[in-house]
Parts: sequence; C-alpha cells; structure tokens
Amino acid sequence: MVSEELPNANESLLGQLTGEQALAYLATLTTPRLAGAYRRVLIVNGLTACDAYTGLVLRACIDLHLEDDPGNRAQIWEPKDEAVWRRLHDLLSPLPDRCELVEDQSHPERDPEIIVPAFRIDDPEQAALLGQTIARAHTHLGVEIAAARAPAEAIVVFVDNARTHAADSRIGVSVACALKPNTRELELVALDLGEGVSADSEPVERLREMVARSRRDLGGLASLVLLAERRRLDVTLRLASGAARARWATSERLRYNEGPAVPGFVASFTVRL
Repeated sequence: MVSEELPNANESLLGQLTGEQALAYLATLTTPRLAGAYRRVLIVNGLTACDAYTGLVLRACIDLHLEDDPGNRAQIWEPKDEAVWRRLHDLLSPLPDRCELVEDQSHPERDPEIIVPAFRIDDPEQAALLGQTIARAHTHLGVEIAAARAPAEAIVVFVDNARTHAADSRIGVSVACALKPNTRELELVALDLGEGVSADSEPVERLREMVARSRRDLGGLASLVLLAERRRLDVTLRLASGAARARWATSERLRYNEGPAVPGFVASFTVRL
C-alpha cells in the first residue's frame, strides 16, 4: 500500500524559485520523507518565477523518489500563475509514469522559450543530438548561429564531465535549456548527484582542481569560456557543488566563493543574446 504524505503549507515552494534559490531546495527535495512506499507531493502552486534550474531540481526530486521504491508515486500542485505554469509544464514534460498533476489548472499553451526540457541523458550520442536541436533553434530565437552553437557545444562537455566524474550519480545527468525569464539570455544547465566534489571535506579546493585540469585539457569546462572569448561572445559559466561555487564570465577573472551546500554537481552556461 502507498502511504500518503500530507501536504504541509509551510513546506510549499514559493516565490521566485530560480538559480541559487532553486538549488537551496535540492538537498531537501532529494531526501526521502517516509519509510516504505508513499506518494510525495510537490506544492509549487505559489511559484512566481521558474527557470531551467527549477525544472532540473524538481525533476531530480521526482526521478530519485520514483527510483527509491517501485510503489512510490509523485503528485504536483500546479502553479496558479498562468505564465509560470506554462513554463514549468514544458520544463517537466513529459512526466514519468507514477507522477501526476493535481489538475486544478487547465492545460497550458506551449512555451516557446523552453528549448530542451529537463531531460536525462544516458550517452554522448544523445548529448550531440540535443546539441544539434539547440543550434537549429537559432532562427526561432532570432540569434546568430554562433550564439546558439556555444550552448550546443556546452551540453556535450557537461555530459562528458558528468560521465567522467559522476558515475555514482543515482539519476545520471540531466540537462535543460531555455531562455531566461524576462531577459535575452540563453541558459543551459546540467545537474547530477555525483559526490566527487560535493562530499569532499574541502569542496572549494576540489572544484579548483577540477577547473585547473580542464584548463590543461582541450574540450573541458574551461574551453567553453576560452572559445567564447575568441568568438567575441558574452557568456558566463557557473559551477556549484557542496558549498563550493565558481563563476567565470568572458573578460572577467574566474572567481570562487561559498554558498549553501548542494548535493551533486550543477553547471550552467549562459549566452547573452
């Protein structure tokens, strides 16, 4: 029998759940709530903004919960804000089996700003195909092909990095690509739950070492920013794992700092259009 997780209004996901605000919930949402099979309820009807980070964090919660027990189920309380619901619907579609909507909102129209929904990638070929999808969207986005090719290349690098360093991730690696709300920025985000950096006692130093290795090796994370500089593109690479954060924008120094602990590894690549 599947137990019910009674929704608690104090645990609703409210407001602008984007970027770092979304990552702050990753540990909580990927931690089991009850023993045995149960239905987990995601109350997101109070969201006022969401982005690619939101879609990936919620998808990680859903995928991990459903994987934990074959009897587990998930339910989503849809956002009441029509624009936010349209965006979140397309970030999470199609929903996996055993995950359902409460259906107190009507089916939304397609959001043209969602290029790739939160999607688990299992092999490099899939990454390459999704990269082609992003590149081909340049006409739809009204941008030069070079600006769309940059995140198309980044998706291959992100997936290769996860396959190399996050083989222990229980949900593999997932990606999402979308225009950021109310801006002219195209953002690609990748998320895995590998513990290579996040579980280290000195995550900032481990992240420094990883980026340093990528600067020595062609085709690594650092190459994304270096290539963008040569192409005169305005991009930002952000990394988060454990308490470690890194930010590297074209024409700026690579900077490290600390933030709330994040399980796994999250990388984003943003191109200003």
